[in-house]
Amino acid sequence: MVGMLEEAMGMHIDRVDENQTSGHPRDQLPKPNEETIRFLKLLENAEKQLYPGCEEFTKLSFITHLMQLRVESNWTNKSFTSLLQLFKRALPNPSNLPESYDEANKITEDLGFTCKTYDACPNNCIFFMGEDEEKDKCELCETSRYKEGVRR
Repeated sequence: MVGMLEEAMGMHIDRVDENQTSGHPRDQLPKPNEETIRFLKLLENAEKQLYPGCEEFTKLSFITHLMQLRVESNWTNKSFTSLLQLFKRALPNPSNLPESYDEANKITEDLGFTCKTYDACPNNCIFFMGEDEEKDKCELCETSRYKEGVRR
């Protein structure tokens, strides 16, 4: 992936520690901005094998597949973390797997996979979004937005 990027951009991307200096002229260049660093990290995860010898999945592709299953199957964050822990025990040398849902989410968040949920009126009159986002009850049927004694 980095090779394709280098070819397309007509430049070489060094993978050196950004804190390391060698006196080379490239060390005098400005450091990459935060967006560039995140993009290069995505490329690195897109190339890194899930575990040594794994040809089917990279770290990024496996986590992306799991995150898709999580959404489709309505898994909780806790169940996702439990599944990751099971994979870590089952796979040979799974050092590239994140420890938790939060770590997996950090890896994929720069891909732009976001999901915002909205409350709906219990009678399906409206979604509490936009100008209605802060309302406590439906303006059409006057039904409370929240179950009795529960407010998020």
